[in-house]
Amino acid sequence: GKYLRSLINAACVVSVFLWLRSFLTMRVGVKASTHLHSKMLSSIFRAPLSFFDATPSGQLLSRFGKEMETVDRNLPDGIGSVLY
Repeated sequence: GKYLRSLINAACVVSVFLWLRSFLTMRVGVKASTHLHSKMLSSIFRAPLSFFDATPSGQLLSRFGKEMETVDRNLPDGIGSVLY
């Protein structure tokens, strides 16, 4: 009875901390992704018109999407491996 109750309590505490760790890692990833997206979009809006003449829009969108995918997929894993 008492031993089983202790195991259940320990499992609940571990579950809460694992959820909290995942939640915080996700929040940091979303915040970093939002920040990078804003910075990239801002720099594209401030680019001179000659940049758009020389750079095809497909290449620009592809690079933008690839950078965002890298941040969205790899940053939370990297944070998790460093902190945990």
